[in-house]
Amino acid sequence: MANLDTRTLLAAMIIRDADSAALRQFYGYVPRCRAWVAEEDGRIVAVAGYKVQNGAVRVFADLNDEIRRHPVKMVRCGRKLMAEARAKHMPVYVEVDKYVPRSREFLEHLGFREWQTHQ
Repeated sequence: MANLDTRTLLAAMIIRDADSAALRQFYGYVPRCRAWVAEEDGRIVAVAGYKVQNGAVRVFADLNDEIRRHPVKMVRCGRKLMAEARAKHMPVYVEVDKYVPRSREFLEHLGFREWQTHQ
C-alpha cells in the first residue's frame, strides 16, 4: 500500500501532505491535525485527515464538488487514510454529514458501522 506521505499523481490531481499554507488556503486558518490535501491546478479541493482527541482518533474529510467527480480516487484515498488512523490502535470515529448525499453509504463502504445516532 502506498504511503500517503508521498506525492501521488491522480490524473491532474495531486494528493500530498497538508502544510500550513494549504490548510489556511482551504479553511482560512490552520487546524491542529494530521492531514493531506488534494490539489488540482494549484487549488486545494479537499482536505482529509485525523486528530487524536480524548483517547480516540477523529477522522474528517472536507471535500468540494471538484473532488466528488473522482469517486474511485476518493475511495482509494479514504482506505489509505483509514489504515493510518487504525494503526494508532485506538477507537476511530467519523461523523456522517447529513447534508452530503450518500455520506453514510461512503463511510460504510470504508468499513464504518453506525454506533450511536445523535439528533
